[in-house]
Amino acid sequence: MRTHKVAGVVLGAVVAGLLAGCSGTADTAPQSPQRATAAGQQRHNDADVTFLQDLLPHHVQTGTMTDLARTKAASPKVKALATRIKAEQDQQITRIHDLLGAWGVPITAGDSGNGQVPGILSDQQMQQLSSASGSEFDQTFLRLMIDHQQGAIQLAQTELAQGSDPQARRIAQDTVTRQQTQVNQMQKMLQAT
Repeated sequence: MRTHKVAGVVLGAVVAGLLAGCSGTADTAPQSPQRATAAGQQRHNDADVTFLQDLLPHHVQTGTMTDLARTKAASPKVKALATRIKAEQDQQITRIHDLLGAWGVPITAGDSGNGQVPGILSDQQMQQLSSASGSEFDQTFLRLMIDHQQGAIQLAQTELAQGSDPQARRIAQDTVTRQQTQVNQMQKMLQAT
């Protein structure tokens, strides 16, 4: 009889502990894959963090460039391309914010803090783009965006070689695939102008 009482108390404690562990606030439920692994082992490394922190200001600058193109480009094809690039990179910005937030890592959107980020345009280049108009704008935009996107591809290739987090690597693979397609398209558009 006493054994049954002790077993009942132990079982009650285990059930209470499980229930306490399973109950969550609106912030943690449903649990995302990154939060689920935070309690276990860490899957990301320094290369993953550097990649996301460098890609974020890169994408922010892309947004500035595509906003200019959507209002200043003479060619409807350039405007359409800028709209598509902006939409894709806005989605990636959300993914980057989510991952860095889940890791408890600062979200940087200015300088990367570790030197020049490949493909980031200088203030002078951005001024050149801003002051261009008509077909000159289109050519300048395409030239600068090709260099810009190739820099993002370079960042992504480093991540694929050195990163460990599956979600960060997926962002890198998406970056290589989509932006290489865009670079190829822009090179053809530039040759046609």
